Amino acid sequence: MNRRQAHFWAVTLWGAMLLVLGCGEAGNTSSNSSTGAAGSGGSLPDGGGTGGSGSGTCTWPSTIDENAFFPAGIPHEDGGSPGLPNLSLEIVGASLLEWSEGKEWLVAVRNNGSTTLHESIIVSFIDANGMLIGAAEGWIDGSLCRIGASTLERCLGAGEVGIATALISAQDLMVEDVTREVKRIHYFFNGLVDPNATKFTDVTLQNVVLAKAGGMATSLSGTMANHGTFAIRDPEVRFYPINGAGRPLELALDRADMTVAPGSTWDFNMPLCGPIDKYALFARYTGQ
Repeated sequence: MNRRQAHFWAVTLWGAMLLVLGCGEAGNTSSNSSTGAAGSGGSLPDGGGTGGSGSGTCTWPSTIDENAFFPAGIPHEDGGSPGLPNLSLEIVGASLLEWSEGKEWLVAVRNNGSTTLHESIIVSFIDANGMLIGAAEGWIDGSLCRIGASTLERCLGAGEVGIATALISAQDLMVEDVTREVKRIHYFFNGLVDPNATKFTDVTLQNVVLAKAGGMATSLSGTMANHGTFAIRDPEVRFYPINGAGRPLELALDRADMTVAPGSTWDFNMPLCGPIDKYALFARYTGQ
């Protein structure tokens, strides 16, 4: 499976559930991807899930850059949340990466206010002449909340951190070296505040195992379980290594074109590489 084929935040998206963010020590539920190869994406051995170009050669960096932002030194300008005064979202870390398939912005977002719904971040990349050279929008992976009796929506609870992936196609960012040409990053948030929304917990990730050999992560496996009363489709698990500052460093994933019936499960497994310490793990799926 090509990793790029799985960037699919379509309107049919129904679930986005956070399992863990920045969990404990390596070898537990933790992961890392170093940021040694500044500005370059990684790739993983061919298999169920891929990261980077999927060329079969591991190019995840072997050391961890603990900066909150990469590339370091590029100003990140918060445009706030126009017309949404109660929205209180904050970037805690971001990586601007360049892949052979395009450019990508990985960003960790913390909710400093009440529960928010349907969050996204819109970003513009500015060059040294003040010209716009790229733009993108990323939906924020987080939890899933119930609104009223039957409506479900992506959400971030108070104090929770989610991660957004904004994929920028090569034709949108008309520069060869994105990390050299981008001089300012301007962003703002969209979303709705609903302190009465409650967490939806019918779909869980369980039995998560991070396999390691010689101090390097080799794979992540586990089970997505549907404890609800309706079927879910197109299950996907997203794995973001993070550094000590909370910055997402890379992205790996596994997904399946299948239906998970009530009471049923789907087993996921993705190859990894690198000295993984901490990670954030999310589930995505669609429903009826």
